[in-house]
Amino acid sequence: MSLSQLQNFILKLNAASAKDFGTLLKSMDVPKSEFEACACWVHDHYSRNCLARTDAYELILLCWKRGHDTPIHNHGGQRCWVYQVSGVVTEERYHKDDSGDLVLSNELHLEEGQVTYMDDAMGYHVLKNDSDEYAMSLHLYVAPIDACKIFNEESEVFETKSLSYDTEVSELEQFIDR
Repeated sequence: MSLSQLQNFILKLNAASAKDFGTLLKSMDVPKSEFEACACWVHDHYSRNCLARTDAYELILLCWKRGHDTPIHNHGGQRCWVYQVSGVVTEERYHKDDSGDLVLSNELHLEEGQVTYMDDAMGYHVLKNDSDEYAMSLHLYVAPIDACKIFNEESEVFETKSLSYDTEVSELEQFIDR
């Protein structure tokens, strides 16, 4: 049995140190069809599909229908790279001004094959699919994130949110170095 490119990518992550994760993601050559085989689409929100999770990293495929978005959030102290697998997702970055109010500081439209990076020192961000097509984005975190801070727009405060998966891809587990 030959390994798929996604399985090979996971093996490379297992052998790499965190300082090399961004370079690996930027040079990744996994066909869209392999991600489509792992995709799960949910009606009322984007889905979080765990492809691999170790003590060193977490690899999640997010699937977005039109109008799906995240709340403004941080990354629980972890570093995160996002690789746009298909479609277009908009990233809005925010920082707190001197009075503590959130201010939009940057907007980026991630197109297929593009990579962005975010960590808590850079502020907060929102990802959203405001295009007419479905989208998939691959998120690589240095160490898993079980909770993060999300901005509650009604109360205008950050709250801790526990994170979970919509699916976990068990057939890739044999390639995860635990």
